Amino acid sequence: DYLIPGPGEIRIAQLLSDILKNAPSPDPLPATIDDFPPPAFDLYRHLDYLVVMTSRGCPYRCTFCATHKISGKFVQRQPKQVVEEILEQTRRLGVRDVAFYDDALLLNKERHIIPVLRQLAEEPGTLRFHTPNGLHAREVNEEIAELFFRSGFKTIRLSFESVSPQRQKDMKNKVSPSDLERAVSNLEKAGYPRKLLEAYVLMGLPGQPLEEVYHSILFVHSLGVKVRLASFSPIPGTVDYQRAIQAGLFPPDADPLFTNKSIYPLFRTTESYWKFHAVRQFVNMLNEGVNRGVSLFSPRELFSALNKMIDSGSSSSFKNKGTHI
Repeated sequence: DYLIPGPGEIRIAQLLSDILKNAPSPDPLPATIDDFPPPAFDLYRHLDYLVVMTSRGCPYRCTFCATHKISGKFVQRQPKQVVEEILEQTRRLGVRDVAFYDDALLLNKERHIIPVLRQLAEEPGTLRFHTPNGLHAREVNEEIAELFFRSGFKTIRLSFESVSPQRQKDMKNKVSPSDLERAVSNLEKAGYPRKLLEAYVLMGLPGQPLEEVYHSILFVHSLGVKVRLASFSPIPGTVDYQRAIQAGLFPPDADPLFTNKSIYPLFRTTESYWKFHAVRQFVNMLNEGVNRGVSLFSPRELFSALNKMIDSGSSSSFKNKGTHI
């Protein structure tokens, strides 16, 4: 087994060269991120969509995130190179859908993403773009929202995480409730129905009260957009990983496989499982209301209903329905 830290294109080539003995040595590391060739998507037998990254890394230091450790220094590509790659790859491979996988797509927007969007908006409207990684809501002004709509972005997901002031401080105050509200308003003005927008809410952080989670859920729902729950993963090297260890929630010598939330949830009790299950069911109900154009938001009634749902979450009623996460 081998571990390749950081960007791996050149290092893995060097490793293969050492293992295979007769293999040619790789070229030196490219001087800039734009000097790398585009991904070899042609090696796939079938593709429904392409992935593009216009940057690497993230300048933020959120306590739950390890991007700055994994990807190294935050760097962005030249807009012209990004557009050329998208157009060439989609035409050559006959794919219409493109997902942007940047962690900080909207930073330095005037000289980065805005030129990209302007060029894409000039192309015939055959491509569909998606942002599965959360966008920084603070950066979604009227111009960005309009360019997203004109250039063909269909999936818009916004980073919010939490209404908690302390949690926002942990995220270096990159987004506030008013930032999210303003972003949603700008996107709606640009032409997006609110029910097609989504915002991430974090769940399961060390020491995070359940009340914080559903207050965040209800705030997002009050804006008429869908909630996407994101479960915390304890990633080595992050602040929240250390918090989890200090709180006795996670062993300091755990196998790295166990940092995967789908394998080994941080909160491992039966009670926690059913509480989180109740929250997910509640979110599904709210999102179905958004889909149907029905506002279910009434703070007093919802807080009361959710508290009752959470309190009874470990009851057999859930198990009898055969529901699963």
